[in-house]
Amino acid sequence: MPGLQIVGQAVTPAQYALLVPLARIGARVTGFRAGIGGAVVHAVAGWFCVCVPLGMVLYLAAICLMRHAGATYAGAVAQSKGATDPGVPGRELRIRSSRSGIS
Repeated sequence: MPGLQIVGQAVTPAQYALLVPLARIGARVTGFRAGIGGAVVHAVAGWFCVCVPLGMVLYLAAICLMRHAGATYAGAVAQSKGATDPGVPGRELRIRSSRSGIS
């Protein structure tokens, strides 16, 4: 729990720093001007326009990196058990992958 509180305290300045830029993006998207309450609506709209697509891109990149790292790890494990490349006659590298990961 203390780690979570430390992370929350460390991220708070970034949240305040991004409030104005995200509110400006949201104002351009929604197309209306409003007071303080409208600034919150603008900031939320800007957050959805920027952070949701960015989160999707980062998620897909992480999935690709983890699959690549898993395949590399599985290949290294298979080679350490005596298997070699499939190009070598008589030896076969068997790597099975499932949907949930490398097995």
